[in-house]
Amino acid sequence: MKKLSKLVDFSFVNELCSDLYHNSENGQKAYQPEFLFKILFLSFLYNISDREIEEQINFNLLFKWFSGLAVDERAPDHSTLTVFRERLGRERFERIFNQIVQLTAEHGLTDPKLRIIDSTHTQTNVDLNRLSKEFKQKLEK
Repeated sequence: MKKLSKLVDFSFVNELCSDLYHNSENGQKAYQPEFLFKILFLSFLYNISDREIEEQINFNLLFKWFSGLAVDERAPDHSTLTVFRERLGRERFERIFNQIVQLTAEHGLTDPKLRIIDSTHTQTNVDLNRLSKEFKQKLEK
């Protein structure tokens, strides 16, 4: 993780998300997109949920250090990560994620073939009686 932090500059994320935020003196200051994306990247890297990454950042000093939090600071709530991901949208999220993967691959930290794709599980209403025998056999296997 120290190598990742040293070799990959996540600051480009702020620029790519600048149109999603406005500067205002009203209300609570928003988390920087770079900060939130680092957390999402850790979540992906360690294959853990938003709730788990929130807990890990609160108790794992290496995760806290990587994300840029001070020892006594708390991680953003898991719902903040969900809202951020939704605000980015699928296309922008994939573009940023793939750019980070490309940067890590250039430094030999990941396989350049790694990419994120939308793999949302969806159910469909299919009339199984109308399927061909061959397809049914494949489906059963």
